Amino acid sequence: MAQRKRNFDIWKNKKDAKDMLLFSLIGMLFMQYGYFLAIGHSNAATATVLQYLAPVMIVIYVSIRYHKMPSFF
Repeated sequence: MAQRKRNFDIWKNKKDAKDMLLFSLIGMLFMQYGYFLAIGHSNAATATVLQYLAPVMIVIYVSIRYHKMPSFF
């Protein structure tokens, strides 16, 4: 029960709440736009694979950019 109450702690800090709403609206909007754009240029299967590979591509990019491998955790 205590864990359930902690789930809503982000809404208590105005800056955190603003950042969450901004990400929800803008970040998800561009993610969905990119997904539908990929479907328009190829097909749904390819767009889905690219969407699920995006975090891996980001980790690889950051590792190369900063010359540092990510930690296990």
